[in-house]
Amino acid sequence: MYYTACSPTLAMPRERLLFVGMDVHKDTHAAVGTTAFGEKLFEISLENNRADFDRLIKQSRLVASERELGLVFGLEDSTAYGLRLAKHLFANNLLVKTVSPLYVDRERKYETHPEKNDSLDAYAAAKVLIQRIDTLPTYTITKQNELAKEIKELTLDREFLVKEQSRLKCHVHRLLHRAWNSDYQKKFKNHFSLKGLKFWLAHPLPTGEAKDDIIGTPNILKNQIKRKIKRLLAIREELKEIEIELQSLIEQTGQKITTLNGCGVALGAKVLAEVKRHYQLYFALCTRQICRTLSQRKVIRKNLSSRQNQVRQSSAEYGYSPHCPVSNCSFGQPFRQGLFSKKNSPRQDQGSSALLPQTTTG
Repeated sequence: MYYTACSPTLAMPRERLLFVGMDVHKDTHAAVGTTAFGEKLFEISLENNRADFDRLIKQSRLVASERELGLVFGLEDSTAYGLRLAKHLFANNLLVKTVSPLYVDRERKYETHPEKNDSLDAYAAAKVLIQRIDTLPTYTITKQNELAKEIKELTLDREFLVKEQSRLKCHVHRLLHRAWNSDYQKKFKNHFSLKGLKFWLAHPLPTGEAKDDIIGTPNILKNQIKRKIKRLLAIREELKEIEIELQSLIEQTGQKITTLNGCGVALGAKVLAEVKRHYQLYFALCTRQICRTLSQRKVIRKNLSSRQNQVRQSSAEYGYSPHCPVSNCSFGQPFRQGLFSKKNSPRQDQGSSALLPQTTTG
């Protein structure tokens, strides 16, 4: 795949463009080509394969060359069923715009007799493309976008496995209680650790006198527990594989988000998948804010250090000793508490003497 930072653009007025609106589906697509004045020039139905994509491009370029018009496509969907078509059009250096289905539905309702079929939806997409060509998002293919899509797909896959794992754990709790009663809770601190899962797989049912307390048919209960435990072990391995793949994709983005405290591979991947291609700007702003905060803290520490030195000098001038028998306390924690507590913080009009410990003179 050829990656580029920008998509092809056409610096032409609308009157010099051929607008091709498309209604995309899983197996078939519908395309309608119109002029800027809404005149239909061609209508074509095609399947979701490369041969029909080439046929659409050939037909569109033929009509556009006969009228000396530029060519622009508007797809109602360019992320799911229309992704293959959008990539093929972009690879042929054609301008592709993404048309929101809300605009298409609104345009269809403006008709006197609003009907719904593939041809009318494609024509409505073409009319929206004519009206909003300057504001509709342009479909592009960049390495950042592709990485963000892959990260998001893996993140959704991981979330699905985690939810399935939670449901299985609840079910296993219920099954183990039927087999072992409350004694199963005393076996392991974490019932679903690797050691615990292997134990339940090898010993799903109790032995000895506890066999009489089993609720239900022992063989069926045994098979149920084994199936759930095997699936939990498989999910553990799948989650490890997904995290390795996510770590590889995060490294390809060049971001160091996993170095933040409390941010692992799963959370970092979720953040990168949400911010998509804007993550570089996002993290640049965050880094700038963090650096600004750290610099402010450094200034505050410097000011506090200078004020501590001033207090020590003032204390020495007034004859204060760290082990003064009058105060009967050291120069450590009580003095620091008086220095940094908000209740005893001095005002700006007070000098450093306001931070001195209060002593009574007889």
